[in-house]
Amino acid sequence: MKLQQLFEYREREPLIGGDPKEVLPPYKIKEIRILVRKGASDLTQDWKSAVELVHKAYAVASCEVPTPLMADGWKDYKDMIELAVGVLAKTRGPYAKWRISQKPSEPSDGAPRPKVV
Repeated sequence: MKLQQLFEYREREPLIGGDPKEVLPPYKIKEIRILVRKGASDLTQDWKSAVELVHKAYAVASCEVPTPLMADGWKDYKDMIELAVGVLAKTRGPYAKWRISQKPSEPSDGAPRPKVV
């Protein structure tokens, strides 16, 4: 097969799942996963949250971010956020700037926090 035929085949790859408008082809999902991993590993980027990273990955891949009404697409989107959280925590630490909520601190009155069992 020639290279051009492979590209054409990739574009015609059948969609898995429901409505074609809500499901991305497997090669696009893979591309977004790669972009999320690269973005999280790039320490020059200052992500505000895992969601921001995922949205950027979708934009770079020229894909629309799904809405909750897009059942199959929404599942993929949630998986990407989970991946982004895991990679960001691994590469930058669990309480780095990318976290929306920060590490719990001591009470302001100086009393120790009760231990959670």
